[in-house]
Amino acid sequence: MTDGEQHSSDETRAADGSSEVAAGPPTRGAVPRGLSADRLSLVVAICAILVSLASFYATYLQADSARKQVKAMTLPLLQFSHGNFDEATKKLRISFVLKNAGVGPAIIKSAAMRYRGEDYYSSADLFEACCPEEWERFKSEVLAVESEDRDIHLSSPLVNAIIPGQTDYRFLSIEEHEAGKDFWHKLDKERWSLRLSICFCSLLDECYLTEEVGLYTEVDQCPATRFSR
Repeated sequence: MTDGEQHSSDETRAADGSSEVAAGPPTRGAVPRGLSADRLSLVVAICAILVSLASFYATYLQADSARKQVKAMTLPLLQFSHGNFDEATKKLRISFVLKNAGVGPAIIKSAAMRYRGEDYYSSADLFEACCPEEWERFKSEVLAVESEDRDIHLSSPLVNAIIPGQTDYRFLSIEEHEAGKDFWHKLDKERWSLRLSICFCSLLDECYLTEEVGLYTEVDQCPATRFSR
């Protein structure tokens, strides 16, 4: 058999009598059947969009984590407390104290003393409400002659005061005095009915309102109330 006859015998015969050579493997780089060039471009574009969205979300999570970390590092937490004994001097002294139990400094914007459901914005108004008769005698018998002992009645500015983290700020204290014992003991009894409503801000200008020890609510801005001495 000649070479031409051998080649002819390897051909596949079609129904119409024509011969057909068996198809070989697809050419490398060719687009598979059923996926046109336009569809391939669309798939590539969608993948690029998904990658961009994932990158944006990862950046957002990183920025949010950094913001929360900075907030935690500058967050103040004010707690109000009171007592009737000074450990440093070993004397009877009623003290009203603000403790910043947080990390960052607290900037006090407004404050009010709440006594039996009413708010008072000065220590004098508070004393007149809780102990009117005793306060009048204390003013005339003690405050009028306290020049030789100025630490009998001490008070410090409260509004706009800056309290660093992990420090105490005593804004009002009254030492027991022989001539004003009745006022001192009346205030010592009534101080348990006192609450301090205070609004303070952090260095990031984020403001908080607290009325209970350890509890606070974030607010847009502090009310324009003031507590004077």
